[in-house]
Amino acid sequence: MDRESIYAALFAKVKGATNFTLAERKLYPMANISIDQMPAVLQLEFEETVEKKKGHPAKYTMNPKLWLYATVANSGGYASVALNGLLDAITNALAPGADEIQDLGLPDLVNDCRIEGKIEIYEGDLGMTCEAIVPITIIATSIN
Repeated sequence: MDRESIYAALFAKVKGATNFTLAERKLYPMANISIDQMPAVLQLEFEETVEKKKGHPAKYTMNPKLWLYATVANSGGYASVALNGLLDAITNALAPGADEIQDLGLPDLVNDCRIEGKIEIYEGDLGMTCEAIVPITIIATSIN
């Protein structure tokens, strides 16, 4: 198993959370996304922290981020309404199972995956579009 398997599993889960018009693993500034391409989800890799203790496998904390773009056209009134629906869909998709863990379908590799930290929300274009940056924490072991 490798990092790519983890990031691909996260992307598959997030992409399947709702009917995104655009889903990519690269960042496009909101100004480069047309209204017809929203709602959009973009996943980027950011930091990793590695912790190694004698006699234990290394623990990797991976911190990708999701960019969500929504428009008033997706909500019938306010872009923030559409954005709230996207945030709820992502939250539900990453909800832990009965064992209180979200392993992204990789139980031998991912110890947990969750939304963690400050979700940044920006309303732009006079309320016509909204953007959210969602921090994710993935705890993994045995990365090759």
